[in-house]
Amino acid sequence: MTTRSTPDEVAFLLGAIQRTEKMASNMLEEYGHGVRPSYVSADLADYGERVERYRRQIARLEAAQHG
Repeated sequence: MTTRSTPDEVAFLLGAIQRTEKMASNMLEEYGHGVRPSYVSADLADYGERVERYRRQIARLEAAQHG
């Protein structure tokens, strides 16, 4: 198992945020904001939670690095 440095881990997480936001954007482009299948809303909620989790991880990493 390899361990990434803090800057590498932050860069990885930022990339994950971008990819996740892109997936959400693509889904919204396809299904819009109106009536849509229930799984779309569930997936969008999941994407939002992932992004928030990644942001919390970045904040913890940066706090540990500077604290």
